[in-house]
Amino acid sequence: MYGNRWKKISELMNRSSHSIALKYSQMVEDSNLGPWTKDETYRLLQTLREILKAKVKGLDSALDNRDSNGALTLLRENLYKNIGWMKVAAQVETRSWRQCKRK
Repeated sequence: MYGNRWKKISELMNRSSHSIALKYSQMVEDSNLGPWTKDETYRLLQTLREILKAKVKGLDSALDNRDSNGALTLLRENLYKNIGWMKVAAQVETRSWRQCKRK
C-alpha cells in the first residue's frame, strides 16, 4: 500500500521513519538468509551499474591523472562513497541493504 515511503508509514505508526526503515530491513534480512540466486545477483549488479554510471557523470572534478595506459582514472573513494544501499535493496527486492552492501 505505501511501499517504502517510510515517512508516511512512520506518521501512521507514531514512530520515526528511521525506526520503521530499520525494522523493515531487519525483517527482510531475517527472511532471506540463503545463497544469492543468479537473478538476485544480476539485479544487484544492474542497480550498482546504474548508480555508478550516474556518479561518473557527476565526478568530473574527481578525475585523476591518466594511468600508464593513458586511461583517465577516478579516485575510488569518490566513486564508492555515499551509495544509497536502502535504494539498492529496494531494487533487488529480496535482500536487505546490509546483504547488498556485503555482497
